[in-house]
Amino acid sequence: MDNNMMRTAVFIFTFCLALFILPINALAVRPIEIMTKDTKPCENIDSHIEAQGRVISNLADLQGRTLVAGRVFQVVDDSDSKARVYLETRLHPNSQEVRVMCSSGFFSIGKRVHVSLPLIIDLTARRTLGDTFWNFHLFRNSQGFFAMNTKALAILPSDVLIFLKAEYSEFQIREVSESKIRIHLVDSRKRIKQAIVIEYDLI
Repeated sequence: MDNNMMRTAVFIFTFCLALFILPINALAVRPIEIMTKDTKPCENIDSHIEAQGRVISNLADLQGRTLVAGRVFQVVDDSDSKARVYLETRLHPNSQEVRVMCSSGFFSIGKRVHVSLPLIIDLTARRTLGDTFWNFHLFRNSQGFFAMNTKALAILPSDVLIFLKAEYSEFQIREVSESKIRIHLVDSRKRIKQAIVIEYDLI
């Protein structure tokens, strides 16, 4: 393959990848918000975040690929009130769907939970698209649960792996299939514990 054909192939690949990924970045113009008044009690929610597939020892094993998040699972445990909340975020081509799936115990009014998560991880040599982080917020007021997702505007870490290992007490990458991986995160160093699973498509 000559240089012109190679450049054309790289352009077509990058263009198609951008079409797949740009919707996530485009959502940055507006926060994704929901208000949930009534939730069902939580039963067996650990099954949604249990480990699946083989362990990948390092993100470097995925060098040359781009990871695009499709779903985010969050389990929030409040040690003070013994409350539990389970949320799911689904990322569609042109939108995000955030749902508080269930809750048990009494999550104290006024309590807030916040976490920054990478929804795009660019492990290609050129890093044409770069990484994209979003902030996930959960708040409880007198009317119910309020969840809001916003694109992170702060300076991004230069190494996603180092950031995740520093921020979370547990970190694991698992291959679910040839085209999907999951990153498992646990933050148990605070009074409000979070267990998070981010499911990515491998591009």
